[in-house]
Amino acid sequence: MLRLVHSGFGPDARGDEEFDGTRRGWTFELGSLQHYLAHHAGRSRQAFWARKAVAVRDEDVWTQMTRPGKFLREGSIDGLTPGDRYRLVLATGDVLEGMVTMHVPPTEIAGTVANLGNGLMRLGFERCGGGPQAHLWLSTWGVPVTEENALDSRCRLLLDRTFGEDLSTSSRSATPASGFTTG
Repeated sequence: MLRLVHSGFGPDARGDEEFDGTRRGWTFELGSLQHYLAHHAGRSRQAFWARKAVAVRDEDVWTQMTRPGKFLREGSIDGLTPGDRYRLVLATGDVLEGMVTMHVPPTEIAGTVANLGNGLMRLGFERCGGGPQAHLWLSTWGVPVTEENALDSRCRLLLDRTFGEDLSTSSRSATPASGFTTG
């Protein structure tokens, strides 16, 4: 049994943004834990979270990340609901395909990534946690570290090309077989 309690949100509009982002974040993280236990228990994962501070309207971030253009070469998430199959081809040529697990426009979509070791992805936009950011989070199991590192680099560069070159950040994590952490 797992019980989660998260508190400490302010009473102002920023607190509302933090609450909304945290609610979506925990929904994704708890779904990720369920996915890990059902499909990868005891196995190590590789994960990266490419983030880019943005200075454009929220709607424009979502549009640029979820429709063909600078970020996507092919595919769309319009009209998808949890359980639907998706296939996105990033402008880098990398393919993400699997099943949608969460879709909360205009802030994020998440799903499995069948072609990356039945991994997980989370793509979207956040106003909380340091300001407006576009992000792509990926975790994989069984993908060689060199391949994962190259994908991380391509995704960071893709965010830079899509939204400008000077504000990108990325964090990486590897999870030992004995545990599960967020990345």
